[in-house]
Parts: sequence; C-alpha cells; structure tokens
Amino acid sequence: MATKICDTCGERIDFDAKRHGSTGECPRCGELLRFSDPLPRPHKKTQQSAPSEVKIFLFGCSTVVLLGFLSCAGLIMWGADIERRQNAGKTAIERQFSNWDGSHPAVVSAVKSAMHNPNSFDHVKTQFRETDSQLVVYMTYRGTNAFGAVVTNQVIARLTKSGQLVSIDAN
Repeated sequence: MATKICDTCGERIDFDAKRHGSTGECPRCGELLRFSDPLPRPHKKTQQSAPSEVKIFLFGCSTVVLLGFLSCAGLIMWGADIERRQNAGKTAIERQFSNWDGSHPAVVSAVKSAMHNPNSFDHVKTQFRETDSQLVVYMTYRGTNAFGAVVTNQVIARLTKSGQLVSIDAN
C-alpha cells in the first residue's frame, strides 16, 4: 500500500501499488491526482548528535576545567618562582640555616650528641656573625639534664664559611 497527499487540501490517500502512474480524484476536494511513486518510508531514527545547547554546555564545562587546571599549575609555578627569588636574596651562609626555626644543622647535631637526653632538645634561638675567615654561631636551647629538670643553655660554635664545624664551646 502506498500513500499520496493531496496538494490542495492535504488529505492523505492510500492506494495500491497497482495504481502507480494512474490518475484519480481526491475524495475530499475532488482535485485530480496522479498516483506516482509511493512516499518514501521514513528511515529508522539513527542516533542523533547531541543538541547544540548540550554541546555548548559541555564545551563550557571542559573550558572551565581546563582553565582551573592551568590556574593551579600557574600558582604552583608562581610559588616556586617566589621561593627562588627569596632564596636568591640570601647569601650562601644564610642558606645554611633552617628555614623552619633558624638553627644550624651542624651545631644542633653536635649539641644533641653531647646531651644526656637528645630527644628533649628544644631550639630557642640562633644568631650568627661573620668574620673574615669563619662563621660564629650563638645558639640557645633547652633540654633535660640528668635529674630530669629542663634547663636552658647556650653554645658558641665556630664554623668554616662552608658550614663545617670547627669548635663548639658551652657558654
């Protein structure tokens, strides 16, 4: 069975394939019709692409994610650049000291090795001065003595300018 739509009134007329090529009247308006090839059957719907609004939304979301990632990467690099600039202003001697508490690792190590209870070591303050040939470090610290009392002590350490311990004296 084939279908013809009247051009005048829009009536849908079903006809047998045998009538192909013949003429006839529209039952509604009487217009003379030519029964030609049947209307093509609609194809089964294939998967259509997403509507443009969805595509725009997805593009926007992926752009936001990409920009967020690039921003984070930029902040990390910017932070590293700031740290590099801060350290560039320090001298080679200043870089020997801890950024956390200002202590000198070689002096701390020497003091802890001489303590009765090295686990009780608590750094208080470190200062230094530079001479022509060496570095003089003044470090104040707390720790427990043999009786378990917390005591505060100070040492004066002499180091080479490269940070090698030369001598250490209790104050």
